[in-house]
Amino acid sequence: MLDNRAEAVLTSHAGAMGTVAAKVAISVYEDFVGNAYSKEDQNRLAELKRVYLDILKIKPPVFWDLDDKKRPTLCVNSQRWSEHVHQMNQGKSTSSHFYYQSSLIADYAASYLNERGKRYVGNGHQGDLLEQFMGEWIHFALNDLPTLQFDEISIEKINQRIKYLEKVQNHTSLFRFGRVTRLRNKFDTMENIKRQLKFCIALARQEVTRQCARDKFSNFRTDLANLLCSAVRMIYYTRVTPVAHEPLELNRYIQKNLTNAVEKLYPSLQLTHSGAMLKDVITLSGLESFGALGQAKTIYSEYFDENFSPRPLKLKDKKFDLPPWVCGETESQASLVEFQLMAESILRVAQLKQLLEMAYDLTGRMGDTWAYGDKQGQMSLEALLFLFEKELALLKERVNQCHDHHEKARQSYNLVNRVNSNSGVNPNFIKVNERKEDFDKFLSATCQMIKDIRDQMLKFPKDESDGLSEKKRLFYRLVMHYLRQFHPNHCLQFQELECEFIEESTKLKSDPQKVIEYFQVDITTLQSDEGFREWMLRHITAHHNDYIILCKLAYVLKKQLAHHGNYSGMQAALKSFQDHIVLLKEKANQTRPSWRLQWRAWPFKSVGWPFGRETQHHLDTLMRHFELLSKNADVSVERVKQKMMNTAMHNMYRLLPPRLTNTLNPGVEMSEVGHYSSANMRLITASEKKTDNNAETDTAVSSLRIRGFDA
Repeated sequence: MLDNRAEAVLTSHAGAMGTVAAKVAISVYEDFVGNAYSKEDQNRLAELKRVYLDILKIKPPVFWDLDDKKRPTLCVNSQRWSEHVHQMNQGKSTSSHFYYQSSLIADYAASYLNERGKRYVGNGHQGDLLEQFMGEWIHFALNDLPTLQFDEISIEKINQRIKYLEKVQNHTSLFRFGRVTRLRNKFDTMENIKRQLKFCIALARQEVTRQCARDKFSNFRTDLANLLCSAVRMIYYTRVTPVAHEPLELNRYIQKNLTNAVEKLYPSLQLTHSGAMLKDVITLSGLESFGALGQAKTIYSEYFDENFSPRPLKLKDKKFDLPPWVCGETESQASLVEFQLMAESILRVAQLKQLLEMAYDLTGRMGDTWAYGDKQGQMSLEALLFLFEKELALLKERVNQCHDHHEKARQSYNLVNRVNSNSGVNPNFIKVNERKEDFDKFLSATCQMIKDIRDQMLKFPKDESDGLSEKKRLFYRLVMHYLRQFHPNHCLQFQELECEFIEESTKLKSDPQKVIEYFQVDITTLQSDEGFREWMLRHITAHHNDYIILCKLAYVLKKQLAHHGNYSGMQAALKSFQDHIVLLKEKANQTRPSWRLQWRAWPFKSVGWPFGRETQHHLDTLMRHFELLSKNADVSVERVKQKMMNTAMHNMYRLLPPRLTNTLNPGVEMSEVGHYSSANMRLITASEKKTDNNAETDTAVSSLRIRGFDA
């Protein structure tokens, strides 16, 4: 890259040489020096790595490393950064939580690098420090940021990123302003990135308050599966047999359909104590406990009983396959006991994970009202979280004991025997340390998740059920409002979303007497004939659901009439209402007494002639009520239809030119506007007053004589 001396020389001579000469000079300099880092730039890169490690607590990316000639290992042509971002975006999931912010951060960095590469002076080199810095932000935005969740751990990671960016901005030797003032510069790009990160934090905090119990348990079960998987992999790598080159695939380890690479390795490991113990742990826990797929067969375990308690070890049955610093039978037995205790804790946590899966299913089906609002549901989850705390603490203690014992012994063994860190069994234990880091990370995540679930329990309001009911009714009302406004023809399809009738339906279902009160047809007959009222109550009780449907259809028809929906919608509602009346009439007629004598029942049962006359009379009365309902529904629809036509004709009349309306005489029919006279038009104009409008609508709707139809 251009060092400071070359840039100063080229800048001072740029005016004299001209634009073309400056570009030629820079090209010659690049061909001579290449993109190797100068000593100063190497120091700046080392300082950037130190800041990265100190604040983010992770190792710097490998593409920041330099080769033997001090050149960057990753170089992208400055004009192809946008193409690079586009290609990485193609494989990114669109359902990630921070999709919008991640795309903006990558676009800000890429567009700056593109514009920087077009400059004649100060455009840098491929892979220089600033390009590596911006390239890492593109990598973070498109690979790391979309994987973060809406939780406190992710918020803390984003906060660390902001601290890292501010540290770089305020650092005196990393990046400085150029000699030329530009609207788009490196520090402006850093501010844009920082602003998007702050938006990510605000979005995460907002979504945290909206998360339900199922969201928490979903993250919990994922972190727990990764935790258990890291623990069993530690057992797999802690051995003298070289296994660092072959990752552990759990389902193939316990099955026989092996690949060529492991057809000899896995069976040989299972002939050792730690390998056979590992197989028992995977099989007894079940592959689902580790996030894998497959069915594990039930086996007899040599190392654990039915309650997962350790069995006595039979040392002479199998090989030890322990590291070289474990010497003698006594130390070997003590080391195997450590493995056995660690495996026991894995089994116990795996059994708890099965309970967690059940809680996950229950929260998905029953929601927060069961998890946090129900007394027994909340208490069961509190007990489950208590068990997890105890078992995870025990697992952590045993994993740390086993790992620390072998790590200290390994370091002493390497020092005494002059063994390099990349030879002997050290590659295996490098994998052990990596899995231990994963274990600690997932353990921290699960503990934080337990804390979050408890906090959610405490914040759950006691009157949440009332608030949810009100929110449901508001949601139903708004959906139906949108349907009536833009798609009125389809309102009938979603009739049960009507909020008022949902409340009314609860009363109707709980008490058949309410159904009788809902239909106030010929109320004088109901009040005077107590026998008919009692018979009607028994009849509706026997056909309760059918009459509830009739109430719903009547309610939908009332809404169509009250809101003056389109005529086709009213006709559809009317047809459904009348068809159901026909169905009810058929079912009622099927209950008529048969006109025949039954001597064996006489005189104790009134089933034949002449004992069914009263029932026949009540059924005839009910048929008349049904006929009246159907007729009044027809009349109501026709009246509202007439009102709609009058309104439409009046609107058309208003659109006519004044010279035409002035020539119309009272009583003269107008073919242009549907054979309506000007006198009729004046009547329509007068009927638009609010009182008359309401009166006409009430008259049309009240003809149904159904309670609640007073729109």
